Amino acid sequence: MGYKESVFNLEIPLGQGYLLYNTCTGALALFDRPVHEAAQGPERALMIEQGFLVDERIHEVNRLIMERNRELYSTRIRYLHIEIAPTMQCQAKCWYCFENGCAEKKTMTEQICRDTVSFIQKRVKLAACEELCLLFFGGEPLLSAEQIKRIAVETRAFCEERGIRFHSEVITNGIAFTPELADALIPAMNLTKVQITLDGMRETHDAAKGIPCFDRVVENIRANARKTRISVRVNVSARNREEIGPLVDWLLRDQGLDGAVRVYLARVDDLDSCGIPEDDCVDQISFVEFRNRFVRDAMKRYQSFTAADLLPDIRRNYCGYEKISQIMIGPEGELYRCQRTMGDPANAAGDIYAGSFYRDEELAYFRPLEERCLADCSLLPVCFGGCPNERRKEKPLRYCALKREQIEKDLVAWVEALRNG
Repeated sequence: MGYKESVFNLEIPLGQGYLLYNTCTGALALFDRPVHEAAQGPERALMIEQGFLVDERIHEVNRLIMERNRELYSTRIRYLHIEIAPTMQCQAKCWYCFENGCAEKKTMTEQICRDTVSFIQKRVKLAACEELCLLFFGGEPLLSAEQIKRIAVETRAFCEERGIRFHSEVITNGIAFTPELADALIPAMNLTKVQITLDGMRETHDAAKGIPCFDRVVENIRANARKTRISVRVNVSARNREEIGPLVDWLLRDQGLDGAVRVYLARVDDLDSCGIPEDDCVDQISFVEFRNRFVRDAMKRYQSFTAADLLPDIRRNYCGYEKISQIMIGPEGELYRCQRTMGDPANAAGDIYAGSFYRDEELAYFRPLEERCLADCSLLPVCFGGCPNERRKEKPLRYCALKREQIEKDLVAWVEALRNG
């Protein structure tokens, strides 16, 4: 049997050697000589095992597309993920929020809550899943705490009767996540993860939110950090970049939260809102360089940062939103294919009563990849043609031009972080 080098190998010069990464398997190795030489040496067997070398009869791109199609179109899946926005109301008005364009701030009625539970039960039966996750977001989902608790508790009982594992997650601004509410929701909903965003130190954070809330949010994080897994998303923009270091030091060192929460940096970009001024955003490569330097340094001092945050995700499609099995439910029972379209009924792909409307706008999420993506592109497993929401709007692809440079910087930063301890 003959073998060939995988088309998904990335070979990156690193010092006096080479870093080899396979975007399909996630395997990573360091060599002291070019990869084509190592492939003929004693490392050959391990390179085959890790996917750096593949059976020469296999067409890797076709195999990946088959795997992508299975991810996209399968209704019977082991892990089912459903997102629910019980309200579009929010205490804050973040300057970058994509929901600012939502004209009506609807909230789920009692009847829609019941009908949502029935819809979820049908999806669970269709999927024949082994595990279900309900993710609540909005708006601010904790403004509808009774609705999310009811939906989660009833769905959990339904799953447990059938031996299906169940857990829930919440994306919140943290304002209403009081210890009392946390104690009521965490055990009842099997709430395993809460994501809370910080936008800088007190003055900057409050300016970003449009209301004074920094102290309350941080106090809620401190009070609940050891009750469930809390991820603190630190937004990075041109407005707050200089405050990220002081914020993380204050949060993890001074507030004693190191190791009790996970912290990661996220870029504010013009996809997250309607009409964000370009000058307020940090460009993608500048953000990657900033984040990598920051994480390498933070890892030396804090348990809340790990090198794994620098590694690309291994997946078989761009994001969960383009999977036919995954769906988002709005406050009036409408269905959406992407969070960035949430809140405008004109963007609805269906509702919990009729299911999908099968409109062209929805089917555009599942369109085939462009030919240039299929031409043995080594980045295909980590790119998949870019954001399906952007592709369906036929926007020029900006993703590919940046992805290789980003991944190479991430991988080099990962190796250096481990070397430096």
